[in-house]
Amino acid sequence: MPEYLEFPVRYCSMRTDEEQLFSHKEKMLRLRVDQTAFVLVDIWDLSRVPDDVPVVAGFKSFQKRADKIVRERIKPALEAARAAGLTVVHLPTNYVAVKYPQHKRLEQQLNMPPSEPKPIPEWPPEEFVKARRREFDEDRYFKGFEEKDEKRRRFTYIPKIVEPLEGEYVISTGEQMNEILKRHGILNLIYAGFATNMCLIDKPGALREMAYRGYRTVLLRDCTTAVESHNTAKELLMTQVWIEWVEMVAMAYTALSEKFIQACKVAEGGPG
Repeated sequence: MPEYLEFPVRYCSMRTDEEQLFSHKEKMLRLRVDQTAFVLVDIWDLSRVPDDVPVVAGFKSFQKRADKIVRERIKPALEAARAAGLTVVHLPTNYVAVKYPQHKRLEQQLNMPPSEPKPIPEWPPEEFVKARRREFDEDRYFKGFEEKDEKRRRFTYIPKIVEPLEGEYVISTGEQMNEILKRHGILNLIYAGFATNMCLIDKPGALREMAYRGYRTVLLRDCTTAVESHNTAKELLMTQVWIEWVEMVAMAYTALSEKFIQACKVAEGGPG
């Protein structure tokens, strides 16, 4: 069985002093299979949420788009990664992670808590910070958002078609993820999941943190979508811009799932 994955990745070339000449370039990336993990970020199944519970931020249109991507893009990419022998890491939000036995076993194995409490700074005052967060939530969503969203969280899981297998990892902190990757000798991370402009970038263990730690990161750009707005939804401009931003700031290369799947088939001894 081949030891490497080889597939084309895209990046932003900025070898000019004129912004309008910045452009996409491609190169072949060659990764050792035993040093590569497939990471799924914040993939939600909201089908169990009761009808009387508001879906977070009213994201029905986003969830419909994301569900299609999970079925048509992420599921085949995950199956290919498994067949090729890549380590698989599920990175849901903590309140989803704790519902899975794989996460409970990981906590015992690593002796790490599900989340590390951060010290509360002396300034701004704690009450002001809580009021400011509540104000923002109610401006963006609806009055009483925090209480109602807590109920929604109890019914949120990972979709069955991509749910964790017995030997896979369910992780909720960057520290847990870094420790597991260190134990496996993993240096390369292939990312899929949501949302491009939110959790995929900034949640613990996601692109920003792991790129900052020094891992080589690759985003499958057809395995993600951003939360859009009235100015961007028609052409999915937010998704396009955030993918390009990831490439521009060297947070990750990007690739197409079809090319990644082909590389995995070669790695598992298939026809490619």
